[in-house]
Amino acid sequence: MDASCIEAIEDKIRNKVLMKRIRISEYFGDYDKLHVGYITSFNPNDVQKDLSLQVVEAPAYLGDVKPEFDPDVMKCVETLMKQLATYYKYHGIDILPPFRDLDKLNLGTVTDNQFKRALIRPVGLTDEMVSIIGSHYAVPDKLGFFNYLNFYNDILDRIKTMETDHTGRPPIPYGYWPPEIPKSPEILEVFDKLRKNVFLRGIRTSEFFRDYDKLRSGFITESQFRRGLYLACGKEGILTEEDIQTLLKCFGAGDGKVRHRDFCDVMTHAYNVPYLEKYPTAEVFRPPRGTLFQLGENLTDKEEKRVAQLLKELSQRVEKRQLLVTPFFKDFDKKITYRRLLTKSQFERGLDYLGLSVLPTDFNLLCRKFEDPTTGDVNYVAFSQAIDKEYTGFTADSFEPETSVGEEPPLKREEQLLGFLPQPKTNDGIVNVGELLARMRHHVLVNRVRTVDFIEDFDTLHSGRIPIPIFRRTLSMIGFSPELNDAQFRALVQCYEDPKMPGHVIWTNFTKDIDSVFTIPELEKKPNIKVPPLETYQLPKVGTVDADILDPPERAQFKSLVCRLNERINHRHLETYPVFRDFDRYNNNHVFRAQFRRCLAILNLPATEEEMALLEKVFSDELGFDYVRFLEAVDPQEKPDKMYNKLMNEIHRLNESKKNLEQGALSDIQSILGKIKTKTYRKPVKIGDHMKDFDKLNCGRISKSNFRRALDVDGFELQPSEMEILEKAFESCERPGYIDYKLFIAEIESIFTLDHLEKFPQAEVTQYKPPPDWTLNTLTTEEITVYQQALARLAERVKKTQLQLFPLFEDYDRLKIGSVTQSQFHRVVMQLELEKLLSMRDIRVLCHRFRVTIGNRHDVNYIAFCDAVYDTACMDKRKP
Repeated sequence: MDASCIEAIEDKIRNKVLMKRIRISEYFGDYDKLHVGYITSFNPNDVQKDLSLQVVEAPAYLGDVKPEFDPDVMKCVETLMKQLATYYKYHGIDILPPFRDLDKLNLGTVTDNQFKRALIRPVGLTDEMVSIIGSHYAVPDKLGFFNYLNFYNDILDRIKTMETDHTGRPPIPYGYWPPEIPKSPEILEVFDKLRKNVFLRGIRTSEFFRDYDKLRSGFITESQFRRGLYLACGKEGILTEEDIQTLLKCFGAGDGKVRHRDFCDVMTHAYNVPYLEKYPTAEVFRPPRGTLFQLGENLTDKEEKRVAQLLKELSQRVEKRQLLVTPFFKDFDKKITYRRLLTKSQFERGLDYLGLSVLPTDFNLLCRKFEDPTTGDVNYVAFSQAIDKEYTGFTADSFEPETSVGEEPPLKREEQLLGFLPQPKTNDGIVNVGELLARMRHHVLVNRVRTVDFIEDFDTLHSGRIPIPIFRRTLSMIGFSPELNDAQFRALVQCYEDPKMPGHVIWTNFTKDIDSVFTIPELEKKPNIKVPPLETYQLPKVGTVDADILDPPERAQFKSLVCRLNERINHRHLETYPVFRDFDRYNNNHVFRAQFRRCLAILNLPATEEEMALLEKVFSDELGFDYVRFLEAVDPQEKPDKMYNKLMNEIHRLNESKKNLEQGALSDIQSILGKIKTKTYRKPVKIGDHMKDFDKLNCGRISKSNFRRALDVDGFELQPSEMEILEKAFESCERPGYIDYKLFIAEIESIFTLDHLEKFPQAEVTQYKPPPDWTLNTLTTEEITVYQQALARLAERVKKTQLQLFPLFEDYDRLKIGSVTQSQFHRVVMQLELEKLLSMRDIRVLCHRFRVTIGNRHDVNYIAFCDAVYDTACMDKRKP
């Protein structure tokens, strides 16, 4: 071509570009993927005048030709793809991004290893199954490469097919239907309208027809049936005249009568079976959640698209501004009850408060979409759930057909080969039964659970066996956390299954293995066996990693990191624990990993991303990041001394240093036994009851501390030295440090009767009479002389004047116990004008002679004193 023509073309193009301000490089840059500055040439002769002939159908990307496989393998691939499509649809998984991340050149292919890494696998999909799928999408020209785009498109096609197969809700079967009434489509359509309204509002239809049936015959007239039907559900306007005529035709009995009882039975038992207690095995179908929920009117396809677009825009605005939508609407719903409904004006005001105002036409569409069919108000709960992803006002069950409990789909040949179904999905050989039992023992020990109490009630015959379903129920009742999965349960059943009775478990063996954490069974038969401490059964939380098992480079890095953080904390005197405690909302000594990083940022403790990951690896478990173990490593605190041992040592030291404050302690065993016998005789005490409580094995021996405790409970008030003498006298010869309390009891109870008296019928039994307390008082030789002289002077005076001693003493003895205090005794002596005959020493000796102990006070037995004076004076006692 001539150069001038080329320049003219270039000038024309240049003017066009300048006039329209076009950046021409952008149009060619899209074709130069490698940025080499070259693109393919264009031949004008290739352009044909007929445009229809210029259309060329391009082949599928990277080819759509797949190699031929064995029919059984193709069925296996089809089964796998169906299972994967169901899994991805249910979990909402987008499988394309992992493949794109590995496809750096955007060629649409990945290698074999990349395909296995990028494929999101459900539980049970093995490497063999992945290889079968990959070989189906292998690229013929490139060995070892797979076409992931074709795999992605096939999964999308299957998901779309599944969505189209379940566009509508399945019909809900009836719980009860009279056998004599045919199920025609017209009558079923009418009943679908009625039973939803009756079930949701809890309407008792029989009460609206009962008053018209005076004879309780089950028949009413057509006009009465119309009136009752209008009273029951006529306000909602769900029935037309044609629907009523259909009901009359179905339940009409002739002669203008209607069988209202059959109609009420169908309405009352729309979703259950009448007299269910008589048919315990009947299957009752309850409508899934959301099936009966009705909201708004049916919109056209164009209106539905506009509403969906509008809700998407509002949802984005709510998510961007982090709005709480429901509280703004709920403030208007406080007049009567929580109805979940607002008027249109209140709904518009709520949108205005939230800053979500829309156009009037869009507002009318929203009102129609979320309108309550009965009241005409707007359901703001459904609207809030539609635009707020974090709010859930109501839930709806899936409308996928479900298999009944206990039924399993039939196994196909390709499914048996692949093992994708639940039976071969898990491998019991992977479960470590020993580790599983250790975890169960740890749970039982920490929570102090007795497994026998949960299981023995189900074994009514006490055979030691229960069915496998009952065994699983009891494990759930015990509350093992986390709950056992199917593989763990099968491994446990296989370990404890009864070989003689299939389908049953020997639960006694299971409880013995689990409850051995507390003690060894039949320990009384093995007294020399050593019981391991309880700490041996405690396990760390799941996921805990010990720093000692790390690789040598990681261990060295971990130690240097801990030392560096420790030095920085000590240098800056940081209080680390309060920072972590503020984030621990549940008080379980754990925080989230993000919270752990925030705590380090607050404390200004620098660490790289690799060091953060290493700390999380060591100190994280199933509950999160264990900040207590982390702080013990980087900021160890001085543990306080155990003050209990120190306090007990101090108490023992003080007790040893105390002075002996005993007063009037007896030093011989006979006097001590006499003291105990005297108190037992005067105030009968069953001393053996308290001592037998300490003898659990009924061996006749108790420890010295328990012996002292029992005597204190009985109220004998013995001095410590007296206790020691008593313990030494009745100490066991076989076991030092123990007391033969049965010998002690026999000695004390000899005051009432002789032991084994039935063997000695001719033995003479004398009644024990304890001596008076004042007779036990001893005087020295000098005091005896003073006592006799004083008593003689008093006897001479009393005999000469015929003096009565009792009346004045009795006036001071208000409790009539026969004793007065020493001061009262001295006062009576003064009132009787006997003080001239007695000196202070004489009075002190008399008080000592007739002394009796009342509580902690030493009184004077005036009865014995008066009797001694009268006996010395040779006078008749108590004679005026």
